[in-house]
Amino acid sequence: MARLIKRVIDSVKVESHKFMIMDDDGAENRPLDEPSMDDVTIQLNSTEAWIVSAANITMVKSDDNWHIAEVTLERWDEEPPADPEEWTKTTTTEMSSSSGVVRLVQILGDQSRRSLDFKEQAATWTVRASVRPGEGWRKSAGRAPRGIEAYRFQFWRAS
Repeated sequence: MARLIKRVIDSVKVESHKFMIMDDDGAENRPLDEPSMDDVTIQLNSTEAWIVSAANITMVKSDDNWHIAEVTLERWDEEPPADPEEWTKTTTTEMSSSSGVVRLVQILGDQSRRSLDFKEQAATWTVRASVRPGEGWRKSAGRAPRGIEAYRFQFWRAS
């Protein structure tokens, strides 16, 4: 039975309909034959996909523009049980991580202080990405609204 190893609850500002999960190495230690961040952006913008992954990066496209999205990152010891009834959209992809540490990053570069440490460098992870409506639109003066959507990313070691 799958066991949850670690859960990180965080939030990220969605800008230009996008945000990222990025390895702490960023573009460094990325194999030369892997798509660059520019390639990932082009692929995400030119397809119907809402998530695209490559070495050290997963980029997510939101239906909404400027807001704060609630995000949960989870590390599992094997594939976790599915719960599609709780999520509007779910997809699975793979992400390589050279440093073994990932965190949320805004498109303009600001990154979260919270991170998910896989405790394993240079590994490939299966990622189940899920999204659903948030708890309800909440706005405070001059700040990005919250409560529009929530995401969950479940990682487990790829076979």
